[in-house]
Amino acid sequence: MVTANLSLASLSNQMDWELVDSEILVPSPLNYMNDYNVILDVPILTIGVKSKYYRKNWKFGGWAYQKLLYIPSMNSSFGNRVVSQRQYLRLGELNLIKFEDYGVGLAYQLSIEFPQWLREIELEVWKYVR
Repeated sequence: MVTANLSLASLSNQMDWELVDSEILVPSPLNYMNDYNVILDVPILTIGVKSKYYRKNWKFGGWAYQKLLYIPSMNSSFGNRVVSQRQYLRLGELNLIKFEDYGVGLAYQLSIEFPQWLREIELEVWKYVR
């Protein structure tokens, strides 16, 4: 269970982080970057986005969304994902993300949208498991 009063000392313990995914993403045949999606159940993440092909003045690495896995009614025409929060991802750096914690073990979808001008993205997603 993640506590409300985290400190840098607790976050810097490498034993408390678990790698979710590390991969190289390339554009689709239609020449655009697909969103990255994974189901998670912890609110604290570290996300790294970088590319070999970028200009020095580019800082934007994408948006990370927390999408809750429910719908308010069976009569909804919007599907079963409710966007809860959005966090900015800085290109070339690890980004500490703290989403809202809606309860122990409540799963959500992490969805990352990348800018269309980035090519061959290196992505790392880590979750805080303490």
